[in-house]
Amino acid sequence: MDSNENRESGSDRRTFLQSLAAASAAGVLGTGAASGGQTAADAYHQGLQSRLMDEEGLPEGTFVYSDTEQATLDAFSLQGGDQGTETQFDVSADVPITLGDRVAIEEDASNGYSYTYKSNITDREFSEGDVLLAVAYMRGPNAAAAEESVEVQAQFKYQFTDPDGETGYSDSFIEGTERVTLGSEWRRFYFPIEVGAKPDGSDYIPYVEFWTGFGQQTVEFGGVALLDYGTGVDVGELPTTAFDYEYPGRAEDAEWRSAAQDRIDELRKTDFEVTVVDADGDPVPDAEVEVAMQAHEYDWGSAIAVSQWPDGSDTYREKFLDNFNKAVPENGLKVPAWEGRYGDSLDKDNTRAAIDWMLERDIPTRGHALVWSTYEWMGIDDSLSATEVNEEVERLIRERANEFEGDLPEWDMHNHPLFYPEIWQDIGQEYVLDWWEAANEADPDSQMYINELNIVAGDQLTNDYYDHIEWLTDNDAGVEGVGFMSHFGLGSLTPPTELLDRFDRFAEFGVPLQLTEFDIQINDRSNENEVAAQRDYLRDALTAAFSHEAVEGVMSWGFWEDEHWRPTAAYYDSDWTLRPHGEEYRRLLFEEWWTEQSGTADGDGVYSGRGFEGTYEVVARDGERIGAETVEFTDDGASVEVRIEAGSIADIDLDVDGHTLVGDDTVDLGVTLTSVGGYDLPVPEGSLSFESADKDVLMIDEEGVVSVAGEGTATVTVTVTAYGDTAAASARFAARESADLGDPALSDDASDLSVADSNDNVFAAGYASRQGDDSFFQKSEGGQAGSVTYRLSEGVAAFEVDAYVNNNATDSDLSFAVSSDGESFEPVDVAPTVVEPPNDSNGYYAFWTYSQVGGLPDDAEYLRITIPEGPEAYAMVVGAVDVYSEAVSLDADDPTGPAVVVDGLQAGATYEAPRAADVSIADDESSVSSQSVTLNGDAFEGGEIVSRGRNTLDVSATNASGVTTATDFSFEVTRNDEDLIARLQPSATQGTVGERLTFQVIDTSGSGAHIDELEWTFDDGTTATGYWNAHRYEEPGIYTVELTATNSDGETTTDELTVWISELEGVLAEAKPSATEASVDERLTFAVEDTSGENRWITDLQWDFGDGETAEGWWAEHRYDSTGTYTVELTATDNLGYSTTDEVEITVS
Repeated sequence: MDSNENRESGSDRRTFLQSLAAASAAGVLGTGAASGGQTAADAYHQGLQSRLMDEEGLPEGTFVYSDTEQATLDAFSLQGGDQGTETQFDVSADVPITLGDRVAIEEDASNGYSYTYKSNITDREFSEGDVLLAVAYMRGPNAAAAEESVEVQAQFKYQFTDPDGETGYSDSFIEGTERVTLGSEWRRFYFPIEVGAKPDGSDYIPYVEFWTGFGQQTVEFGGVALLDYGTGVDVGELPTTAFDYEYPGRAEDAEWRSAAQDRIDELRKTDFEVTVVDADGDPVPDAEVEVAMQAHEYDWGSAIAVSQWPDGSDTYREKFLDNFNKAVPENGLKVPAWEGRYGDSLDKDNTRAAIDWMLERDIPTRGHALVWSTYEWMGIDDSLSATEVNEEVERLIRERANEFEGDLPEWDMHNHPLFYPEIWQDIGQEYVLDWWEAANEADPDSQMYINELNIVAGDQLTNDYYDHIEWLTDNDAGVEGVGFMSHFGLGSLTPPTELLDRFDRFAEFGVPLQLTEFDIQINDRSNENEVAAQRDYLRDALTAAFSHEAVEGVMSWGFWEDEHWRPTAAYYDSDWTLRPHGEEYRRLLFEEWWTEQSGTADGDGVYSGRGFEGTYEVVARDGERIGAETVEFTDDGASVEVRIEAGSIADIDLDVDGHTLVGDDTVDLGVTLTSVGGYDLPVPEGSLSFESADKDVLMIDEEGVVSVAGEGTATVTVTVTAYGDTAAASARFAARESADLGDPALSDDASDLSVADSNDNVFAAGYASRQGDDSFFQKSEGGQAGSVTYRLSEGVAAFEVDAYVNNNATDSDLSFAVSSDGESFEPVDVAPTVVEPPNDSNGYYAFWTYSQVGGLPDDAEYLRITIPEGPEAYAMVVGAVDVYSEAVSLDADDPTGPAVVVDGLQAGATYEAPRAADVSIADDESSVSSQSVTLNGDAFEGGEIVSRGRNTLDVSATNASGVTTATDFSFEVTRNDEDLIARLQPSATQGTVGERLTFQVIDTSGSGAHIDELEWTFDDGTTATGYWNAHRYEEPGIYTVELTATNSDGETTTDELTVWISELEGVLAEAKPSATEASVDERLTFAVEDTSGENRWITDLQWDFGDGETAEGWWAEHRYDSTGTYTVELTATDNLGYSTTDEVEITVS
């Protein structure tokens, strides 16, 4: 069954505050009332009382409504909408009741509480802690043939007048399961109750009600009773309804399961063979091979909400890609949506955007649906003639089929041909053949499916469906696939063996079968038995489908609670928590039915195995030689040749669990290398080196484990030297020696607004009956934002804020901002941690915590918390606020620095010129704000390196958060003489400023042509010619000396050599005093020791005696007039103008 409208999430639930608005709008004000007193108990009530006392050991309870069936049923009435009826009738079934009340709902109500079977209690009051037991016999007389499950939800509540004079409704006080699925047979249900505190207000009226508005359904009630036990028993002593969800074949060791697994191995797996060869095509024996599945060949798809395109939840789209390989728009291609009757979010633009998005990712998409044969759904006037009606149906078929011709590999051509046969029963079945013909002509490449319910989930239409398909086949209608809507409920868990039998039967038509709309609805997600049954049945239904040769796919009918027509059936909660049956879905698809193998090739380079059909990445390695291929493993088998060559690094990534370290915390720097082909490269042993930028803050050992050395922030860099390349990445950490932040400098329990500095559109509220804190801040008026601002003069360094969020507002978020002056605020991006998701036990209020430790501006004194305008006033509230003035401060939004990859160069290596090299810099999380790449001090943009000698590459890159990755290393370059006319030969490749270097020429021109011309450049602005030159460098640096030679044939070559010039080591001259200790007026002499070295000489010597007196020359004498310690300076200047100063201390006493 499909949803025919755009539904709001969670519409079948209501919370404490939702119920107020909903019940008021529906006029649910309870006209029925409890009877004024007890009468002589009838047989049913006497039997019920006896059973509870004798079998359950309970004391005698007081019947609240009445102790007769008639009076109790008379107290209840159907309330709410105007399309429901209530009829009393006699019960003759084998149950202890004699009277029933039939409630029939004739519309698809928007909410369960739109219709309620209810009775107020006006003759007594209850106190907090009182224990009661509600009892009812119920059934869905038409459940066996119903399109959906028949459901009822029981409630015990207070209606009251709140402090503002408005009518309100408390939460329900029923303990345990409230919502139940009914079968076609009578069943007794128990609902234990423990009365909670009354909400603030007055005029309290307790009542019992049963929500019945869960769709077009008929519910029969009988034996309704409410027993009051006061405080004489504990609610845990009361009986509960034992729900039994067993079905044949559920057991782990069920006989059918082993046979199914054997068929899966035979049908869904294939043999494969991988041959590993080298660059010359020769086999590589003993190569390591990894075979990793990337995608299933089998169709595991899902319905999608086109409202999520083109804009919408990124998480929604990501989770779809994580779990499914096929899509079907749930509503967007239906006639009402296509014509705009479902609203803007389900119009043609959204649908086209969603399908285009799938096409861009090569994800096949089914069309749903061309025909749904009711006048209303097709939008056809039922007063038209049969011919005119048929023409309209064909037009609507062609319009959408033509629009997407070639884009959709499948269509549900006729949806609900039997459940909704209105049109063809009216104008004649023969017209159905025209519809199939029109569809096949409009899109001949698309497989046309028939699709119906109650075939596998229930069997009410199984025979009729078979007969109808047989009729279509006999008339060559062109049915190319059979779809089974598979909307299972707890009352329709078809045993796996029966599923297989039905698959066998319909496989006779020789066309593919699909479970087109698969889900399993339960009533109460807090009921462990229901959740377990849902998980196990998903396992068994998918196993049965996957094991049958004719079943080619399973389409889940949605996956997220907020976009699912049956929210309890979704794989993911509203907050994207994966539910148990969702975990089972992923376990089956990505563990049990997923192939990842590795092993060693044999002597012929061959590795073979068996895996599930699908897309695979096959990677082969032999040392640092690597190769990979992406290949399809099909039922015809798979054979792939992988050619391995020297690997090359394309990217480096760090996997860091956390960037804030406190006390004894440590974190491993996990390094991932990616090849040019996009596959993982193993990190060779010994290829990693680590460095901490501030060892007083962070330590890192040789294994890459980061630990706390002090307090502050520091960056750690990891460098990988492997695969002929060099790669580097960095991460910034905040470190704190103590884990204790101490007591918050400011704490607010949200009981009043006195702690806050200011507020806007909020007030302090509280409800003792709701989940979480009993006080909180909520907006005064919905539709506009509300905020509360705190000031902490010591500074805002950290904060923690609790929030309680209604089930229907979990797509909202608190926002935070800080300020130094209370005027200009800077946003702070904080994501919530879900402490507890919304569920029945907490009134469908999620508990979130927002925590920010550090990372705030140093001058922040104000913290503003804003509740967004979107949710209703009550839907998102602030429960508690703690603000700290001291914390660890991680001063980077993106604490992982850019990735640096140097292609073709490694530290310490020697290369033959010309050497090609390149440098790439990228940051996956944020932009690169600055970068510098230099080779021997000059900008380098990649290319060939030809300069002989020692070369140094220096790379530095900083991201937008200020985190820098830097690496520098040296390597040698040599050059073969064969391609040179002349080769330069230095006296040295390293020297100091002013040192005389000589350069001579080695003739490498060979026989024939001779050298005509030799030109030199020394990279400091000077040039020379000839076979020999001497040169001195006046500044330190890295210089490239070039010798350009031209021969007699006019040919020219240039030889390059890198020369390193450093600062002068030591001083040009040393001062040598006759003594370093002397008396006042004692004569001291000062001599000079020449340390200038070879090829330079001293031209000037200046003395400063530290007492204002100076001298010059190679020798001096001096007397001091007073005691003290004096620094004597000797400044020497050489022939290049280079100066150094030597110092010596003289103590005068």
